[in-house]
Amino acid sequence: DMMQAWVECTTGDDVRTTHHPFFQDYVFGDGTLRRTWATGSQGREETVTTSEACQRFITKSQVFRDTVQSATETFAVAVQRAWQQESDSNMASLITRDPAKTYQGLDELVRSADHLEHFHAYSRLSGQEPEDHQGMTIDWHTDQGLFLVFSPGVIHDTDNTEGLYIQFRDGSKDMVQFDAHQDDLIVLMGDALQQALSRNKRNGDSTVRVPPHALRVSQMTTKAPRVWYGCMVLPPADALVPMSPQHQDNDEEMTYGELRQAMLEAHNSNDQDSKAAAAIGCSSPTMQARHLETVDCDPDLQFFCWHRCFNLTDGYENATECEAQGLDLACINDQRQLWNQKHDKNFYPGCIDLATAEVAPIPDEETTNVPQTPSPVDASSAPGSALQAIMIMGGALVIMTTW
Repeated sequence: DMMQAWVECTTGDDVRTTHHPFFQDYVFGDGTLRRTWATGSQGREETVTTSEACQRFITKSQVFRDTVQSATETFAVAVQRAWQQESDSNMASLITRDPAKTYQGLDELVRSADHLEHFHAYSRLSGQEPEDHQGMTIDWHTDQGLFLVFSPGVIHDTDNTEGLYIQFRDGSKDMVQFDAHQDDLIVLMGDALQQALSRNKRNGDSTVRVPPHALRVSQMTTKAPRVWYGCMVLPPADALVPMSPQHQDNDEEMTYGELRQAMLEAHNSNDQDSKAAAAIGCSSPTMQARHLETVDCDPDLQFFCWHRCFNLTDGYENATECEAQGLDLACINDQRQLWNQKHDKNFYPGCIDLATAEVAPIPDEETTNVPQTPSPVDASSAPGSALQAIMIMGGALVIMTTW
C-alpha cells in the first residue's frame, strides 16, 4: 500500500530527525508538524535518499502518480468537450508574448501545465498545541493553480477523513467527509482557471466558482499521521496572466512564471510595488490566491497577516503584549474584525479575543441561496452527476478511480 509506505518513510529511524533533507518540515501555530515530499511531473529531478523505506515509497508512488496524471488529462478533455457542446467555444485559453503561440482549451492548458505534487503527513506534536486553540491549521484560502487534484486526507490506520472544510456560495461553511474505503480523487478548481475563463466569458455564461477551503488537523494525529497527496496543476510558465479590472490600465504584462516568482518575493517584502505585482494573480479585485510554497515567518520577529510576514519591530503589537492583556495576536482591522482572506491592505497584526471575534464581512460578494447541507457534508453519498457533485461540494468534483 502506497500510503503505508509513505508513513513508514516519514517515521523511520533513519529520517526521524526534524528538517531531514529528504523532507520539507513546517510547524503550524496549532502545534501541527507537516512533513512534505515534493516532486513534479514536468521534468523535476527526483529527490535522492538513502532511506530504504523512502525508496520503497518512491517506487510504489510512481504507479499512483501516473494514474493521477492520466485522470487529470481525462478530466480536462471531458470538461472541455462538455463545455464546447454547451457554448460552441473553447472553455479556457491563455496567450503568450509570442503572437503565434496560444494555449487553446482546458485540455491543451493541462497538457502544457507544470504539475507540482506534494505528499503530506500531518502530525500533532504532543504538548505543543495552545490550550485555547480553536482555529484552523491552514486558514481559509483559494489556490493559485488551474485546479488541485488530491486524494482525501485520512488518519493512518483509521477511517477518519475529517479535516477539510469548504465555504459555499452563501458564505456557509462545512466539513467534508469522504469514504476512506473508496479510491477517490477530488478536483478543486483554482484561481488561474477562473482567470483563463475570463478571457472567453460572454454575457450569460457561468464561471467556475473557486471555493475557499481550510484544514483543521485532528488531535488524533498525535498517535498516527494524517496522510494526503495533492497535485497542483499550474498554468504554463510562459502564459500571460489576464489582467484583473484594477490592473487594466497597467501596460506591463506578466507571465504566470513571473507571477509565481513575484508572489514569493512579495510575501517577505514591505515594498508596495512587490505587493501590487502579487495582486495581479487574483481572479477578482478582492481575492488573493495562496501558492503552494511555504512561507516561513520568523516566529520571534514576524507575524503572518494579509499574505505576508509583518515585521513586529515596525510598531505592531506582538504575542507577549497580547498575552499580557489576556488577548490573542491575530490579523485584524480597525473595526476589530478578523481577516476575511480577501485582498485588503487595512489588516495588520493586533490583539483580539479569538473566542468572541467576528470575521470581517466580504464586500460586494455575489451570493446564491443554496439548500442547507447537514454537517459534515458526506461526499460519499454525492449523486453520480458531476454537476450535482459540484453543487454539493461547493466547487469540488469527485472522480472515482482505482489507484
